[in-house]
Amino acid sequence: MKFYKSLLMFAVAAFAFCSCSDEGYWEPYEIKGTRYSFAQANSSYDLTASDVMTEAMVAVYRSTKHGNETLPLNVTISDSTVLSIASDSVVFVDGSDVAEVIVNVDMAAMAIGKKYTAQLAFVVDSVNFMPENASITGAQSHSMSVVLNYNWIPAGTGIYASSFSGEQWAIKFEKVEGYSDENGYQLYRIPDLYATGYHLEFYTDAAGNAVAAAYGSIPLGITDGGSPVYIYNDYVNYASYCSFANQDNLYVLNALWRIGSSLYTGCQEQFLWQEGWPGATE
Repeated sequence: MKFYKSLLMFAVAAFAFCSCSDEGYWEPYEIKGTRYSFAQANSSYDLTASDVMTEAMVAVYRSTKHGNETLPLNVTISDSTVLSIASDSVVFVDGSDVAEVIVNVDMAAMAIGKKYTAQLAFVVDSVNFMPENASITGAQSHSMSVVLNYNWIPAGTGIYASSFSGEQWAIKFEKVEGYSDENGYQLYRIPDLYATGYHLEFYTDAAGNAVAAAYGSIPLGITDGGSPVYIYNDYVNYASYCSFANQDNLYVLNALWRIGSSLYTGCQEQFLWQEGWPGATE
């Protein structure tokens, strides 16, 4: 009994010793120096031609509100004609623990479908920013991306004739809003051609003349004997089988059928662009 009593007294004494220590783990951790971080590591903007965007804001935090500070940044921009920054530094004003870096965006210079990026990071040196100035939990760099996506808008109606099924049905046409390539060609598609979510894309010139249909294996969303069916439009390796042409508003796509991994001849898809045809005259 005396042994247990002595052991208990020893435990109480040990606890008292630990809890009263000025140098133990009970001492609060003191952060020395100002800490900095970006509000988030990444940001992305998916735009369409109908959107209006002239700038994006990237927030930067510090662990104090005292004093005016300017920190230099490493800035890497993928295309300076689209994205730009007035100053490669972040400026904190006295009384605030948040600063903003403004990235200017020129949507008029953006190509549809192309991603543009801006990378921001603190400059680590012995004057402005040392490793110990990095926030323990915050981001030490920021990656921003902007992309101008296709915005498909209605472009007319017509009739489609399938050489696969031998059937005909009504179709709709769509075009990419505000888009033409370097040759002035327009991008169109027939949405949900054979199945929902599977489209046939093609290019015409401004007068509606056929230029090119989608290249390679074009999935249709249907099967034959359990194998997926594709229009196989390879006008490079199978030029004698593949072509895309029109006579006024009647278009013919000659190609191959791909069923599973096998190719077959006999693909001749036709469609009549009845309403909204770009070659129509007033």
